[in-house]
This record gives sequence, C-alpha cells and structure tokens, in this order.
Amino acid sequence: GPVGANQRPTASFVAQWLELLARDHNHPSIVGWCPLNETHQLMHDRITVLDDVTQAMFLATKLADPSRPVIDASGYSHRVPRADVYDSHSYEQDPAAFRREQAGLAVGRPFENRHPQGPYSVSYDGQPYFVSE
Repeated sequence: GPVGANQRPTASFVAQWLELLARDHNHPSIVGWCPLNETHQLMHDRITVLDDVTQAMFLATKLADPSRPVIDASGYSHRVPRADVYDSHSYEQDPAAFRREQAGLAVGRPFENRHPQGPYSVSYDGQPYFVSE
C-alpha cells in the first residue's frame, strides 16, 4: 500500500517483542537483533508513535541482551541515531547501477532509502552498514 498505510505501531509491539526476547535471548543461532522490518514513515518535525515504539524496542533489546548488536529497523525508517548497525534495502538488479547507488559507502555516505518527499531515517552515523535486502 501507500507509504504509511501499514504503519500503526502501538505499545503492544513492545509487549510482544519483550515476550520474544525472554523466549529467545539465549538461543545460540542469534547473532544480532532487529525488532522491526520495513517501517515506512517520513521524518517529521515532531516525535511520532513510530519513533517512540522503535526507541522502546531498541532500548528493551539492549537491556535484555547487551552482548549482541541491535539494528532498530531493517530498511527504510531508522529512528535510533546510534543503533549498532545501519542498513538499506535495494532491489537494483543491474550490477553497474548497484555499484553507482552504493558508491558513497567508500566515503562514509552510504545509500539510504528515501522518499521523493523527504527522508525516512535519521542519517547514517558511521555504524557497520549492509544492504540487507
């Protein structure tokens, strides 16, 4: 659907995430945590529910498991400025176009998912970076 149509985060997201952390925090195959995927919301001049829920899930994860890295959301709307990891989603299939799209990484300005009306995310701040999709 359109940007924002699926973005109805609530406190129940945090409660469900806490249950998952309690269940899985000692699982040996988990190398890092990502509480949210593909949140789409433009940055605003005010704090939104998505900002609060993302921050709460990030902080809860860091408290529950300080030994593993945490990314606040995979792709699009990163809301935690100093998350342990930063990513983007790119579905570019042409190798030359992908190389151009990602060229800024070499100088500390990696590709960030954006909307024509403005940014989705806080800016990249030097964290480890990867294209996760």
